[in-house]
Amino acid sequence: MLRARRGFTLIELLVVIAIIAVLISLLLPAVQQAREAARRTQCKNNLKQIGLALHNYHDSFDSFPDAFILGIRFGGSTIDGVNYVQTWASAILPSIDQANLSNALTAAGGIARAPASLTSTVIPTFLCPSTPRSSSVGTITFPAGASFEGASISTTLTMTSGLSDYIIFEDLTGTLDDLAYAPTGNPPSGNKDGAMGAYAFTGDTPVGQMLLSGGETHNKLRDITDGSSNTILVAEYAGREKLYANGKPVSGSRSWPASGLACVTEAQCVSQMLGANGWAFHTIGEARANGAPFSGTIPVDGQGPCAINCANPFYLSLEVAGMYSFHTGIAHALLADGSVRSVGQNIGMPVFGGLLTKAGGEVFSLE
Repeated sequence: MLRARRGFTLIELLVVIAIIAVLISLLLPAVQQAREAARRTQCKNNLKQIGLALHNYHDSFDSFPDAFILGIRFGGSTIDGVNYVQTWASAILPSIDQANLSNALTAAGGIARAPASLTSTVIPTFLCPSTPRSSSVGTITFPAGASFEGASISTTLTMTSGLSDYIIFEDLTGTLDDLAYAPTGNPPSGNKDGAMGAYAFTGDTPVGQMLLSGGETHNKLRDITDGSSNTILVAEYAGREKLYANGKPVSGSRSWPASGLACVTEAQCVSQMLGANGWAFHTIGEARANGAPFSGTIPVDGQGPCAINCANPFYLSLEVAGMYSFHTGIAHALLADGSVRSVGQNIGMPVFGGLLTKAGGEVFSLE
């Protein structure tokens, strides 16, 4: 007797496929969350490594490095080139397993004279893995004819660097300043300086006539009178090869307007906001936080009540929105004691202002 073979009916097959699809839909978000958790942990670890390196530098030189030193070569009333560049990131290269790169830069005569093959080196410690990017190298160009500090740039200057997702704060200004320190406009001590300062000099080396001064001259731990556990050293400001608002890229050119560095039209101002942030040149090596709108729109002159994750513009006056990351609801900050804290998007502005100042005299709690 022949026995009939029993197989799956079409309905049974569809039920099995539906069950598998449901299981996948349940598991996929969990896998994505696990991956983001790992990326977020790596981002925090990057900041911890940077913190250790900064403290090693402080142990060696009795001071944290300046955020940015720039040596400009003048030819009368024009700027002929850049002779010297040092950033806080380049200063700590030997302490983040980049001693060979540091030695190569020194042998080449420093960052300003080094070939792009060196300055474009991608350093994972300065990149948060949560940041979406099409490239890990950025270029900023100062066109001939543009003005800088009253002098005209005689020839086009181009600087190339591996990118960085981290910055240093000088202080806060604009809307954030009003919200943090109303009605006085200043913290109790009147001091709004951040933990590390920045300078620019004329001459072939970082000595001689000072051209610019942005920030505090004393970058020592003892100068952080608000407490090292209450003061930000380095913070996330991610994705700076592009302009982002609420996690989505904003289109626009990354070139600076040839008519001058002072933007006039909205198109010029947006293009200026798109300068990359690299460890070798740090166009925003030190910045002032002035906020952004919660809507994620990018005003020409900046400013708004949002300090965390609304937008990542950079303005010519060395102003940024605040902190920016691709982590949901938070951005990471390295404190002066070497710890890394998650700063929530709903942080109060008086607390945020207190975190940015090293000797403001504010009393607040991060808990």
